[in-house]
Amino acid sequence: MPILTFLFRKKKEPSAAMRRQQELLADLRDTKCRLDAARNFFESVSDPDLVSAAVYQIDALQAQYCYLLIQAKKHKVDAQSLLRQ
Repeated sequence: MPILTFLFRKKKEPSAAMRRQQELLADLRDTKCRLDAARNFFESVSDPDLVSAAVYQIDALQAQYCYLLIQAKKHKVDAQSLLRQ
């Protein structure tokens, strides 16, 4: 019987705090990826209008990333999770 109990037991639902931490980590990873892409775009363009657009995009993404870091600290996101990005 213990095997059947193991196979059919319900999975624990993550707490609201854990879900928020997971969302923050996902948002941080996504923003970091987008920031890297914007920096690569900046390096590859020479047209002044595109350079300006890239600079604005980088500034916006850096502000978003800083905000997410502050939220991660506020919600006690594990620093090791951030380092594994």
